[in-house]
Amino acid sequence: MKFQAAWVVGVVSLVLAISSSAHGGGSKKSRRTRGIPTSSAVRIVYGLPSQNRDSTKIESAKAVLKDRNSNFMVTIELEETGPDSGTFAGIFAMGAGELKKISPQIYIPPQELLQNKKGLELAIKMVQEKKIKSRVFIYRKEEGVHIVDVYDTKEQARAARKAYREQVSDPSPEPKVVKDNPVVDLLGAAQMAKEEAERKEAAKKAAMQELERVRMEQVERQKALERKKEQERLQAAELARRKKEAGELAEKAMGHYLKGEFTEARDLFEKSVELDPSNTTYSYQYGVSLYKTNEFNKSVVVLEMAGDANPNERDFYLGLNFHKLKEKERALKAFQKVRNAQDKVLSPSAAFYEGIILFEEHRYEPAKDSFQFVLDTSEDPKLDERAEEYIEHISRILYYLENKEKQWIFTGTFGTNYDSNVLLFSDAYVQQDSPSDMAGVQLIFQGQVQWRPIYEKQHEWSTNLSYAMTSTTNSSFQVVDTLRTADYSLAGISMPYIFKGTLGEKGYQLKASPFFESTSGDPVAGASPTTILNSFGALVSNTLVMTQFWFSVYDIEIRKDNSLLSVTDPNDDASAMKYTVKSSQMYFFDKKREQGIIGDLGYIMNSATGKNSNYTKLDLGVTYLRPIEWWKLSWLVKVGLYQQSYADKETPRNDSNSSLLTGFSKKFADWVAASLTMGYINNASNTNQYSKYTIGTSVIMTTSL
Repeated sequence: MKFQAAWVVGVVSLVLAISSSAHGGGSKKSRRTRGIPTSSAVRIVYGLPSQNRDSTKIESAKAVLKDRNSNFMVTIELEETGPDSGTFAGIFAMGAGELKKISPQIYIPPQELLQNKKGLELAIKMVQEKKIKSRVFIYRKEEGVHIVDVYDTKEQARAARKAYREQVSDPSPEPKVVKDNPVVDLLGAAQMAKEEAERKEAAKKAAMQELERVRMEQVERQKALERKKEQERLQAAELARRKKEAGELAEKAMGHYLKGEFTEARDLFEKSVELDPSNTTYSYQYGVSLYKTNEFNKSVVVLEMAGDANPNERDFYLGLNFHKLKEKERALKAFQKVRNAQDKVLSPSAAFYEGIILFEEHRYEPAKDSFQFVLDTSEDPKLDERAEEYIEHISRILYYLENKEKQWIFTGTFGTNYDSNVLLFSDAYVQQDSPSDMAGVQLIFQGQVQWRPIYEKQHEWSTNLSYAMTSTTNSSFQVVDTLRTADYSLAGISMPYIFKGTLGEKGYQLKASPFFESTSGDPVAGASPTTILNSFGALVSNTLVMTQFWFSVYDIEIRKDNSLLSVTDPNDDASAMKYTVKSSQMYFFDKKREQGIIGDLGYIMNSATGKNSNYTKLDLGVTYLRPIEWWKLSWLVKVGLYQQSYADKETPRNDSNSSLLTGFSKKFADWVAASLTMGYINNASNTNQYSKYTIGTSVIMTTSL
């Protein structure tokens, strides 16, 4: 059948024995030379679009093969590999007498000479006299057939050889996954092995596509050369007519393109190129329309031949083609070129695709830089939103990878706080708001040791040991009486479990943490701390990612307080069940989430054994935070209000507390930060009025193993 012509044995049109060496009497040099065995089937492949005269038929062409050493020569009948392909091939088996191997030279004479015996003899003479140059080729073996791929230039042959070598490279059939690789922990060894196998298969496929493109380019360049030669032969009037017609067709093509009718646009742009091959804009538009009709390989060839017409757009579409062809490294180079061009429109989009490829390759830090470039330069809100989503995802991945191997985390806070009216622990610890009417400086320490044996993508469990204490430098506070002191210490243990996933279509995190705390007071200077309260309970926290700017947190805490203070009146027993419900709504104004507002609403019900300690509390707070460019500071200001009611006391007590807090923080390194805070509190109450201001500094240090 005709469409199988590429695999049909070619016809040996003429065998010329120029000298006795062709019949086995060759020189020593010919016998020593390694070449193609004459007993083997050989397939010649060459692109010759000038012989493709009818798009509906399979055409024929001829090539001349000459042995470099013996002057043995044959002409080979080639047939088109398919209607309108422009690529010709033929498989033949030759017997060359006693000649065992040949070192071939391939010639493509003018085809019009090969139509009769006289012209054929002339072509042979031109070959002998070196009036026709031999073509470059690469030699390979495929399924037992020796293949000679013939090209017009050394550059084409080198590209084909490189692609072929990449295609036949034999990667290990069992992809190896490096142990102790955090990305393996993130994705799983099976997934990494699968991706590695897919990557190697994609590399082979990319090499095949490149091999196809080299042949396609050879054909297209011949077509372009013939068109230009024809254009040079035209009379001025005919040339002007063709240029005008080409412009009109291109205008119609653009109309179809803008309507999304890409097939029609492609056909019209192709005709424009044929009519006016000197106009590289038409070639570029034709290449883009080929991309739109999913002809990615041909689009690459046409765009690369389009010259410098719309260079940024051309490179952008080259990147898109390579991306569709899954040739990631080539796509990266193209997109990076456009990004670096600082094109106001195309560079952000190119950086976005660059980020996607890097993300798919698990090169997270460079991918994050690419998406950040989008945020810094794009004027497209939708593109910004997608880039922000990727940055958020990458941040979570990087945080996970950074902390995956860290099972032990140590945190320490050291600070000082000046208080104009230090509050004391009262007889009922839960009140802790008895004013001393004295100023003082407190030294503050907080420390935590976290052991985190489970840290996975969705699950996390740890055990936290914590300790906090205050020490007032003014000794007057320590001798007020045995049950009222400004200093305390708090030791605790918690075992939080965290689940990270989705709820509906929203990001979701659940935290469930049982805990135990023991509070001690220091009633007399130099005395051992006295335990005044033991508490245990559980906190359940739910976090929902409503949008990229809005986060919602809902907390429920139940705790049991056991007061160890001795009381003479049972109504003063501070042991209680405490129930807390709280919500925080965080809304950020910027893409980096450095500026935003946080609203807090909480309700507490303390059901104590002694009625004097029963209370309810409604807590409100609004916090505004933003970065300050000077010295890279973070600033916040918070307004707080709460209403607390002791309705069961013999003399009911109602507090209305308002507060204002502002502060600055500075991160010096990943492991150390410092802060400065200032605050004012006013407590309006029917029995317990006071006001105070505070100024405090602290240093926070974190390390991990």
